[in-house]
Amino acid sequence: MKICKVILQNKILFSNAEIVESFWGKLLGLMFRKNYDSSKKGALIFKSANWIHSMFVFFNFNALYLDKDYNVIEHHRDIRPFRILPPVWSADYVIEYTGEPIEVSPNSGVKIELICE
Repeated sequence: MKICKVILQNKILFSNAEIVESFWGKLLGLMFRKNYDSSKKGALIFKSANWIHSMFVFFNFNALYLDKDYNVIEHHRDIRPFRILPPVWSADYVIEYTGEPIEVSPNSGVKIELICE
């Protein structure tokens, strides 16, 4: 398991974000968890991803979509359980997190920085 810091405009958003690369990790994601507490500075980062769902996710969450250069290109807020979202074809990464949505405007040139251990 690879852990990264997610930084936006010199502010650490998540210091304990998990990179999800395996098939099973991507398949399960947040499914079947009772909660995912981003207040502990955690998030899930899916590589090579452009589509998500919230089937068998029992709480609301948010998702940032990034292109290959880590630019924020889409931001879905307050995704409810048992939803299927449309793909974001130009996305290469998806960051899923809970709590208050991050204030960021998609396609405004805002870039996320990942620092991994």
